[in-house]
Amino acid sequence: MKTKKYVILILISTILLTLTSPLMSAEVNAVEVMKKVKEVQLHDTAALDIILTLIETSGEERERRIQTLTRTVSEKTESITLFLSPASVKQTRFLTLEKEGEDEQYIYLPALKQSKRISAGESTGSFMGSDFSYADMSATTFDQDEATHTYLRNETVNNRDSYVIESLPFDTSNYGKSVVWVDTATYLPMKVELYDTNRTTLLKRLETIELSQLSGEWVASIMEMTTVATGHKTRIEIKQAKYGISLPSGYFTLQFLQTGRI
Repeated sequence: MKTKKYVILILISTILLTLTSPLMSAEVNAVEVMKKVKEVQLHDTAALDIILTLIETSGEERERRIQTLTRTVSEKTESITLFLSPASVKQTRFLTLEKEGEDEQYIYLPALKQSKRISAGESTGSFMGSDFSYADMSATTFDQDEATHTYLRNETVNNRDSYVIESLPFDTSNYGKSVVWVDTATYLPMKVELYDTNRTTLLKRLETIELSQLSGEWVASIMEMTTVATGHKTRIEIKQAKYGISLPSGYFTLQFLQTGRI
């Protein structure tokens, strides 16, 4: 009788431990996690001052100063990126307009004194010599309705407890799979791995080096994107951020892209 009682107690203890474990996949809704990832990075308006640094495999660095303005209207985000320095890229402007089905992207190159639309076939191309593609400039994670999301495990990244979420996009024209480590406290991505369409070859890795509070909001203030095949890196450092400011709609137009004037 004692043996039977002990077996029952062990079974009860095991069941209770399983039900109360915070790491159970049933308790971590991957879709809800990815929804929050988008929510915490979404603002009505934002103005960011950024240093973008190209890091060669030799260690040589080339710095570019940019400003990015964004606004969200009816859950659609528009952004304009302005290159301020150095002289070789100054006055370059890049516009992204979120649309149903596919984003529209345009770039103005001052050397040519004309703007052009980025075609779907160019979306995987390098953005201004960086490790970010044109597609990456829209987002490096997939929305909850753009992919099948699966919770894999919890893992510590840069001393931050993180949910590890695998996303298999419905549209595999850019990437076949992504794995994102989401900080459980802020819901900011701590690391993103981007895979080829075969879903096994790792192409790029985006890592958050530092989280900071800017204008009262937690942001990934320093990030590095690495192209795995070459070891080339691009570092993005947000120096200043302002949210909820007035931004005229004229900034997010083809006229401003072409002329730099509203």
